[in-house]
Amino acid sequence: FRSKFIAAAAGARTADAADKKALLAVAANIVQDISAEESVTNSDSSAGANLTSYLSDIRIKSMLKDISGMAIKDRWTAKDKTVYARAVLDKTAAARHYSLLLNENSIEIDMLLDETDSQKEKERGTGKNAASFDSCRLLVKAYALAQENAYYLRLLSVLQPAARHVLPYGNPAAVEAKLRDALSAITVKVHVTGDTDGRLAAAARTVITGFGIGTVGEAENAAYTLSVNAVYEDLDKRAESDIYFTRSIVTCTLTENASGKEILAISENMRQGKLSRKEAQQSAVRSAERIITEDFALRFGGLFSMRD
Repeated sequence: FRSKFIAAAAGARTADAADKKALLAVAANIVQDISAEESVTNSDSSAGANLTSYLSDIRIKSMLKDISGMAIKDRWTAKDKTVYARAVLDKTAAARHYSLLLNENSIEIDMLLDETDSQKEKERGTGKNAASFDSCRLLVKAYALAQENAYYLRLLSVLQPAARHVLPYGNPAAVEAKLRDALSAITVKVHVTGDTDGRLAAAARTVITGFGIGTVGEAENAAYTLSVNAVYEDLDKRAESDIYFTRSIVTCTLTENASGKEILAISENMRQGKLSRKEAQQSAVRSAERIITEDFALRFGGLFSMRD
């Protein structure tokens, strides 16, 4: 029985609660075995810090919480009115289910990688940059599926230890390497107006290089241009108040240079109040920097998400 099934019993005050506890107890047997084998790879490159965090989020979301093939087999009530339930996992049925998901994902990953290669060849033929946000988006989806498959493989290592699975694409690290190569082939020209001390340009470049993408000077050629414009407005001081206010207005626009297509645009403003006009102005500059490092960075990361 133990070679074909995993079982666990749990008690609670109600049948529903007992069922849930028993199912969780069975799942814990699998998940604990998997967790013991997990490892986290940290990047030593500060240039890839944002991308590393982004991919880490994908990996975590790929960890499924439910285990297929579980069922409540029986219940009983003790003399003290505690309800007990026994949950059983059919290892063969569960293994069949996850093997199917593994194969389906593998086929889709291969299709995404082929599509990426075809897109690169097409872009080379038209004289455009060999990598684009479109191709990177395909690779991000492939990476997410590869992380799901890594989870399924760890499940199967417990459910069906003797089985061996060979995946044509390799593993998530192999897909990640393709993604990083594609990102490194993209170049962005950064143009900033209204920058008082260069901090806004530095913030914009940090967001871009954080995803492993290169930035170039305004005189150089690039696949994309990021235009940042910052405007500061000193607001009239109210007679009854001791606070001076300055508003910062920041717009960020990312454009594909070959087509002139605008692929990302944000416009945000913040008002800062201080006891002196100089302090309010300095605070407004810092708020403009935060708009870039937080709001723009969030939208920039969204460029890599697959849209249904």
